[in-house]
Amino acid sequence: MTDINTTLTQTEATLAALQQTAAAAAAGGAAQAQTAAAAWQAVAELAAAKAQADGLRGQLVARDAKLTQALTARAAALAKAELERTAGGKPLADATATALAMVVALAAGTSPATLTSDALPAVKKVDDDIAKLDDTAVTELAAAEADLLVKQAAYDAKQAAADAALAAAEAAPVDLPKTLARALLRREEAAAWSKAGAATPQARGAAAAVAFADYEAARKALNDAKPASAETKLTTDWNTARDQALSALADLLVARTLVSQRRLNLATKRAAMAAKGSTRDADAAAAVSAALTPPPPPGP
Repeated sequence: MTDINTTLTQTEATLAALQQTAAAAAAGGAAQAQTAAAAWQAVAELAAAKAQADGLRGQLVARDAKLTQALTARAAALAKAELERTAGGKPLADATATALAMVVALAAGTSPATLTSDALPAVKKVDDDIAKLDDTAVTELAAAEADLLVKQAAYDAKQAAADAALAAAEAAPVDLPKTLARALLRREEAAAWSKAGAATPQARGAAAAVAFADYEAARKALNDAKPASAETKLTTDWNTARDQALSALADLLVARTLVSQRRLNLATKRAAMAAKGSTRDADAAAAVSAALTPPPPPGP
């Protein structure tokens, strides 16, 4: 089991390391501006996650006091019941229960043994039947809620994929002009480095080769984007991702609908339990009468 206090301590150390990384990147000036921004973003996200976890930990630990209160109250209730069994008139004592069973058996026209073997189980069955009225509804609701979590996660993933597909298409009009500009710039730089200059021939050749490599890469990217198939792929990727997201959304709606139906069903069952509870004594009395009534003699 993962210890939350240890994890919070480890997270604090990680957060401090990230802060150092962010500060170092920020000190690097414009060259590390992107790294610094990403590092500070990571610091903010981790700090928020740690604060949330620490707050939730505090809430959970605070419930220890409520548990202690509950256990103390339970002990007091049991002590009171024990007094009723051992002190005063001892209404809960075994002897009292035996005497009462005799009185009740006489009133019911039966024996204490039959009262125990037949009447008490009849009452228990009435109570059990009431208690289990919502069992299936509770199980079905739990299953529906678990499935809803799965469907929600599936939709989130498909929605993220659709966002990515659309972002790729939207990036093209921005990226292509940048790629064109880079190709033209690196072409000029490759040509310039290839001419005699202040640098050594080896340095000029290496710099020219780097610029030429970038020029060729940009040229290739522009050529790869030219065929209709490249545009078709962007369209196909979006259509596929959109349709999958819509399908996942439909599944999510079905799951949410089922949860609503299951909750209504549970509420209905519990209303039926309440109704049965209001007639429980009369129903139990009828069950006892049936249990204590001897079967009719066999026919001739």
